[in-house]
Amino acid sequence: MKKALIFFFILAILLVPIASIQAAPFVGQIVPECAPDGICGFCDITTLIQNIINFLIYLAVVVATLMFVYAGFKYLTAGGNPERLKSAHKIFWNVFFGLIFVLAAFLIVDTVMKAFVGGGNGKLGTWNKIECR
Repeated sequence: MKKALIFFFILAILLVPIASIQAAPFVGQIVPECAPDGICGFCDITTLIQNIINFLIYLAVVVATLMFVYAGFKYLTAGGNPERLKSAHKIFWNVFFGLIFVLAAFLIVDTVMKAFVGGGNGKLGTWNKIECR
């Protein structure tokens, strides 16, 4: 059973980057290119921070997916053993609450920032689109 688990884990490690690059909206480089003279400004730093935040959110979703697969595999191979079933249930719930925590944190920050940074006429503005001039 350990050999099968190791095989599926290695297969997932090899296939997830390919699938995530094809499906993820974030396919650009994380570190933005600075001005032609090589001097990075405030806009480049804020773009870097935004790219890191986006990458970490996508990475959290990918890691959560892999952990759900691992917990499901553990659940299916438990064979009625109550300890292994309990362990699989614990992994499911921990991953679920962790993913909800990550996505809710971004949603709360996004809503608050749209309310404060948005236009004064009652519209919610975009705060996470960095526009350099």
